[in-house]
Amino acid sequence: AFKRDERLQIILIGDVPPNTELEVSTRREENNGGESYWSGTRFRMKTHYSRELARLKNAGVTVHAFYVHDCARSAFEGIAREGGGECKELDINTGTGAETLTGLVTERIIDATAGGGAEGQRLIADYRQMFPKGYMRG
Repeated sequence: AFKRDERLQIILIGDVPPNTELEVSTRREENNGGESYWSGTRFRMKTHYSRELARLKNAGVTVHAFYVHDCARSAFEGIAREGGGECKELDINTGTGAETLTGLVTERIIDATAGGGAEGQRLIADYRQMFPKGYMRG
């Protein structure tokens, strides 16, 4: 079980949409000796992203989704929407991807820690002034 804390965040990064329930079952059967293998591991219970997402949402954990390829965009937008987070393309071929990821997560933590509202927005503005896009610590 998760302890409720609005500052908690999950960052999902992927290049393809999540597996369907049928794909989860089929892949478990086809790999590593099937369910007889999985039953002896900490992954013995089949799961699906939708159930895990619901558990995270109920615990107040924000889920952000970053897709690497456009084929994952629609699914990741739905995951982020349901998880109360943001969804963005993550360009892994340039330095802007890390900057986007860092900025988004940091700003969400600042806002949650400040309790949101005007104080959160003020602190985010201060953060952006201290660390503008392209800032490199020397």
